[in-house]
Amino acid sequence: MTCYVVSKEAVARARAGDGPTLIECLVDRLGAHSSEDDQRRYRSQEEIDLLAQSDCLERFKKQLIDEGVLKAKQVTEYEEQVKAEVAAATTQGMQADDPRPEDALTNVYAIEAPKAIDPAAGAETAASATADVGPAAAVVGGSPTAVISTLIRLPYSSEANSPITLRLSVR
Repeated sequence: MTCYVVSKEAVARARAGDGPTLIECLVDRLGAHSSEDDQRRYRSQEEIDLLAQSDCLERFKKQLIDEGVLKAKQVTEYEEQVKAEVAAATTQGMQADDPRPEDALTNVYAIEAPKAIDPAAGAETAASATADVGPAAAVVGGSPTAVISTLIRLPYSSEANSPITLRLSVR
């Protein structure tokens, strides 16, 4: 529901002429990276159980049922329908011929790139950003291009628990 509320606020701001909004959604990965991955090697069972309890899809499904929007039977039927569609698409893909090498780049790049849109006359085109890069921090400002150019050259620490946090504001 948080995404819904935040998105609704962003749409209202945009319609009021207050410009675009970047919405960052952080969602935990509930499953393994692949069939070869056993997340129990790096997550405790308690953490796995806690993540499962806070699964946003399960919470939303429960809310739809609790509020009478859907019946449990409808949800089950829909889930089975989706599983069948995925299984059919997987079978179709697995049985399809391999693509021809000359088609490797088909539909990868746009035939014609969209043209840049110049800002309105008198519009402020400045950007600023704050980046926490492990133990280092940087605050940069200027044109959006200058800010991005500076940020990509910041030092990165690959030490454990050294995330990069970036907040970018373009006006």
